[in-house]
Amino acid sequence: MGAEPQTQVSEADLKAAIGLIEDAATKLRTIQRDLDTAGATLKTSWVGQSEAAFHAVHVKWHERMDVILGSLHRLAENIGSSGKNYAAFNQERAEAMNHIAQLISAKPL
Repeated sequence: MGAEPQTQVSEADLKAAIGLIEDAATKLRTIQRDLDTAGATLKTSWVGQSEAAFHAVHVKWHERMDVILGSLHRLAENIGSSGKNYAAFNQERAEAMNHIAQLISAKPL
């Protein structure tokens, strides 16, 4: 097996990925708010254990959604950091290549 080919990713691609992740998180938060509102509205008409049963499931769902939202946030941050690290690496590489080119072009003493 040979080495896997590396793919170049542009800064625009990284920013687009971060934007998509942030959009997904926003949609999930909207779903959370809508469910919270619906639950608050409906619980006034529930009888018996219905409210308690829904509340228990709702709390568990919120906990899991918070984990997902936290993961999305960390993913967006990591992509942003990777993009900055990648840009810094490219800058260092360009500077090193320029230095080598200058050394090659320099007249011998």
